[in-house]
Amino acid sequence: MVAEVGDEGSWSRAFEAPHRDKYEAPTMQGIDFPSFGVHQAWNDAATATLHVGTYAAAADQRGRETRFEVVNLPDAATVTIRCDGAPFNRVDVLGRNRIRLTTTVDTHEFQIVTGYGRRARAGAGGEREGATVATSVTASQCGDDPVAIARASVALLTGRGPSCPCCAA
Repeated sequence: MVAEVGDEGSWSRAFEAPHRDKYEAPTMQGIDFPSFGVHQAWNDAATATLHVGTYAAAADQRGRETRFEVVNLPDAATVTIRCDGAPFNRVDVLGRNRIRLTTTVDTHEFQIVTGYGRRARAGAGGEREGATVATSVTASQCGDDPVAIARASVALLTGRGPSCPCCAA
């Protein structure tokens, strides 16, 4: 993919990316795929919120109960969650840094206030307080254009941040 859509040096920049906090930031795991799909998952450091958008990837599974975990939390006991604009409390604390949400296979928008945010550091290679850390690039963000998705993914991997208009906004 990098050879097709990347610029010269993209491959090496992927391993020297300044946005390494994406490996420490809160993220999802244990997704019930292929029944349950995720069209977005990104951390907004300015509000310390993980935004998650889900959908029924298999229409015949819509409405069925499912679970997923959020890991890399600073303090699982202090997390607050809204789902589709309403308070959400179907949450189990699994450890100091980990929770499990129980929901349904369907279209949902979660705002998970995690307390995670990064601070500006001198010489941090472009990182700044309040920056948005994209943790995934998906078809819903870039349309159905596989080249746009690939270019946005390469930009994230190489530390240049999101490059498509929807991700950069």
